[in-house]
Amino acid sequence: MTLLPDTPLFPAGAEHFKDWRGLSDGSLAAVLTQVARSLDGPLVVAAPGSGRAQQLADALSFYLAGNPVAGDATGGTGGAPDLPVMLFPDWETLPYDLFSPHQDIVSDRIRVLNWLRGARAGVLVVPINTLMQRLAPPSHIGGNSFMLRVGEAFDMERTRSQLVDCGYRQRDNVYEHGEFAVRGAIMDVFPMGSTQPFRVELFDDDIESLRLFDPESQRSTGQVNEINLLPAAEYPLSAEGIRRFRTAFRDTFDVDPRHVPLYQDVSEGIAAPGLEYYLPLFFDGLREQEHPYDFLSLEGTINMLDRGGSKILPVVPQLIIPIKVALNTRIPLVMVRVLRVLKKLVLADI
Repeated sequence: MTLLPDTPLFPAGAEHFKDWRGLSDGSLAAVLTQVARSLDGPLVVAAPGSGRAQQLADALSFYLAGNPVAGDATGGTGGAPDLPVMLFPDWETLPYDLFSPHQDIVSDRIRVLNWLRGARAGVLVVPINTLMQRLAPPSHIGGNSFMLRVGEAFDMERTRSQLVDCGYRQRDNVYEHGEFAVRGAIMDVFPMGSTQPFRVELFDDDIESLRLFDPESQRSTGQVNEINLLPAAEYPLSAEGIRRFRTAFRDTFDVDPRHVPLYQDVSEGIAAPGLEYYLPLFFDGLREQEHPYDFLSLEGTINMLDRGGSKILPVVPQLIIPIKVALNTRIPLVMVRVLRVLKKLVLADI
């Protein structure tokens, strides 16, 4: 079923996207559905705020998630495959607040970041505030995830250590995302991106079962054959992550770090409240080599220099250290990218 009539009154094609203005969420979702199904990759939809993003995601799901309206007249899909609609939520905190986003929000964000690593089609709906924030690269999500499968060998102490390194918190009982508990030969864990926690039951040193359970009643609600344990935070508190943070913090802020509680907490491996807003200190910026993060880091800097005008000058000092560090990598692709930035910086009208 074609949602939009093919007439001059309803212009189609990328060159006419700008003409689709003033539509309600339901009408806009019908247009975006056609666009998403015509693309070879995911479609990113930027919304002005979290409320509008949720409304758009709900409307898009109506058309794309197997609803008969999106299929043929008999209620089938009519050859139009279901496409995932992913909402990437805002942190819903103010910049540099001394508390972190709710764990459910962090879980949703990490689930979407994991989906983006291999996304070939679908729609990503994101509030504009979220687009302005630095994201954890795929290497963090993939490098700090691991699978548990029924029948595989299970080392309780090694798994406990892995979970702590991935940002999980050990508790007596599991109620929230990012928590785990150990009782004898049983481990409970609430993975990020999951709707329910899991109970890992052992027989000798092998996983006998993986059960879903209700955190309130502690009763089992089903079984699965495997679970994917995603990292519990968008930043790494591994030894390498802490080293990067400490170096970048000293290079960025002209303060005595011995008198900064947040710096001291991270140095000890403690997830300080509000640490999400220091995410750029954990990752590579212009040194990124993974797509699309390499593209975003470069184009974001280029666009700032092209359009910033007189506002560029105050932030030039903040570019010097990242440029220097990137050049010191001696990686040809990174050095070429940085030289483009330097050229733009020299020619910028500031």
